[in-house]
Amino acid sequence: MIGIRVEWYIPALGTPVVALADYGLSLNLAAYKTLAEPTGVRLGFDRNRRWIVIKPLQGTEDEVRLQEGLPVRGRDGSVRVNGRDFTRFVHRYYPELRPGNRAVRYLAWQSEDDGLLVVDLNQPVEMGRGNDGTDDDGETENQH
Repeated sequence: MIGIRVEWYIPALGTPVVALADYGLSLNLAAYKTLAEPTGVRLGFDRNRRWIVIKPLQGTEDEVRLQEGLPVRGRDGSVRVNGRDFTRFVHRYYPELRPGNRAVRYLAWQSEDDGLLVVDLNQPVEMGRGNDGTDDDGETENQH
């Protein structure tokens, strides 16, 4: 294919979705796989676009921290990034994004140039049932 960059949809994974919560971030399996299953991530924020940018990192927990990253931890079919200070950093500029009691899920995609995962805080996900028996974050209904 000439000059075409195809991102293949995998029905079993669903769409990459990242949840913003007071404790940090939660990536669904599609988002985690899009990042090539990193052991850690580095978090950035584009204040003008309201985008969270996630850079995948590999290595031990100490190596991830040396790269100014945070380790990821698997839990119930999703991956959690404990980044309470990062969410405070985002809320400093946009206090209306404070999720309250529940995490707010946002659509994510991989940037073409550098493989970063971009989370668009302008696109919250409306939760609903998908054709594959999962909701929009890739979890089955009884996992909530």
